[in-house]
Amino acid sequence: MDSPNGWQRDTAQRLLVQAADKSAVKPLQGLVAASAHPKTRLQALCTLDGLDALTPEILVKALRDSHPSVREHAVRLSESILANVGREGGDALREFQDALLNRFDDPAIRVRYQLAFSLGAWNDPRAGRALARLAMKDADNSEVQTAVISSAVPHVGNMIDVLLAEAGQRPPSLELLDKLFGLAVAASDEKSLAGILARIAQTAEGKHPAWQLAALAGCLDAFERRAGSLKAFQSGSGAELRQTIDRLEGVFDEARQIIGNLTTSDTERRLAIRVLGRSLNQQEQDIDRLVILLQPQVQGELQSVALDSLKRANSPHVADALLSGWKGQSPALRIEVLNIFLSRPEWTRKLLEAVEEKRILPGELGTVHQQKLLTHSNGEIREQAAKLLSAASSDRQKIIKDFATVNELKGDVGKGAGLFQKNCAVCHRFRGEGNSIGPDLGSVGDKSVPAMLVSILDPNRAVEARYLSYTARTKNDREISGVIAAETPNSLTLRTAGGTEEVVLRNDLKELTSSSLSLMPEGFEKTLMPQDLADLIAYLASSAEKR
Repeated sequence: MDSPNGWQRDTAQRLLVQAADKSAVKPLQGLVAASAHPKTRLQALCTLDGLDALTPEILVKALRDSHPSVREHAVRLSESILANVGREGGDALREFQDALLNRFDDPAIRVRYQLAFSLGAWNDPRAGRALARLAMKDADNSEVQTAVISSAVPHVGNMIDVLLAEAGQRPPSLELLDKLFGLAVAASDEKSLAGILARIAQTAEGKHPAWQLAALAGCLDAFERRAGSLKAFQSGSGAELRQTIDRLEGVFDEARQIIGNLTTSDTERRLAIRVLGRSLNQQEQDIDRLVILLQPQVQGELQSVALDSLKRANSPHVADALLSGWKGQSPALRIEVLNIFLSRPEWTRKLLEAVEEKRILPGELGTVHQQKLLTHSNGEIREQAAKLLSAASSDRQKIIKDFATVNELKGDVGKGAGLFQKNCAVCHRFRGEGNSIGPDLGSVGDKSVPAMLVSILDPNRAVEARYLSYTARTKNDREISGVIAAETPNSLTLRTAGGTEEVVLRNDLKELTSSSLSLMPEGFEKTLMPQDLADLIAYLASSAEKR
């Protein structure tokens, strides 16, 4: 239907003339009820609104109109009546309210969208229940979800109650629940919160359904945004809410059982992981449980959820637990673990202590994380990092200084090609020859001679995680050593010296450990003289000259 601005001029003029006289109200009502043209019905409805002559009876007719534009506008115009009436009223008012609430199931999305906005004007429990049903009906429509949230503040308790009551048959959107929990916490509506948490704490046949774990995770997110932790939120709450929070421990206990039970579904385990480490009790034990999930035998998706939970657990024990499992963490996982260490200053200090005690070698940190440490906002951390990272490479620096004359020597490309085949091709490719275990050396030809000397003579100064050496031991005690070439949720692929690849299923792994070193060995200074290095570097640099 066209916009009212495009209507025929004679129709508009006729209606406006009629509007000048209150006696036009009855004819206008007749047009809303009986005109064959939806444009005319809509214009008559708007004119009645301008005359302040809308009634519940006429709005009922418009809400049941055959055209969605008329119904949509009737919903919008209902706001003025909703804002000024309570639940009590005559039959006409009750019929109007019922007609409006029934629009939650309107076949036109535009009508439901408008209803989601308009229900915010009605301070009635039925409005909250209708908003919850709208949210469930249009769970995949982001615009309707935004409209629902915009109206939710006065209805948040009723909405959550409906969503949780029907969760067994129709799981609610976790994103929606998270937003509603946040609104409930922000509103400090302790009575509603106590009711919500009591429902989450209830058991069904001795168990907590999966949706209760999801709902609890959303509540915990909201509590932590408000107070930092569940314990801190409880301490600032009234007696009824404090007692209800105590009852949640049964849900946490069930979550602990779920992640320890390999027969439970991945969906249940993911939900259980989200709440661990966030209870009133057993926080350190829960953190240990989460770190166990970072073992290579565990499916990759579960590892990601465990990492997310560890990030939220504001406890010094997180750093200690992550350090205990460092040797068995894969390259991709180590990057995320290092990000966690660098997310809180107290955890960063633990990381530097581990470097000082040589439980982690500086080269394992990689260039990116070393740079973050050296430019950290905390001055003490910057100084300690600079001291540790410079001291670690002092022996290798002396060797590199002894080979400084290589920069002045003229290299022989032909001899360098032979040295590449003898010393490098087992792990590196160059000009189509060799194996892809370490980096392709075609990419280093334009580096300076001093930089290439560092790469050759001090290979562990800064090692990319993907080039660290690992040893996998299977359940039948077979060992495979190499770099991890690929990871999937269910397997690891190791590329061994010589280029052979072997796939190891995670559930076949008995142990995975890192040497903490690059697969490229130190000690080339014992077999290569300065002239040899000049020849090898000249050969590698020849690729840059040809580009």
